[in-house]
Amino acid sequence: MSHDEFFAEMRQQGVEHLGQVRTGLLEADGNFSILLHTSEKTDYGMPLFPKQYRPVEQVEAGVYYACMYCGYVDEISDPNQCCPRCEDNCNNWAKALNNHIVK
Repeated sequence: MSHDEFFAEMRQQGVEHLGQVRTGLLEADGNFSILLHTSEKTDYGMPLFPKQYRPVEQVEAGVYYACMYCGYVDEISDPNQCCPRCEDNCNNWAKALNNHIVK
């Protein structure tokens, strides 16, 4: 499953960012199952819609950002900072979201 297919499957099920997802599974029949966090346990996560999934050029203090390669979330001090989880060389961060899922 490609990155774009993964995002599309989650968007079709009403997911806006990865902080809403507890577990995602690709089933043997090709369907995608998602288990969501409760509203109280929703955390910051990488946005899944194109408008929010864009690299930032400046960071703000006290704001969480998500690595656009692996989804790791942290407060960063530089938009060119390497991700400590994946050590990805692209150094792209998107502003993380933490809103609750609405159905």
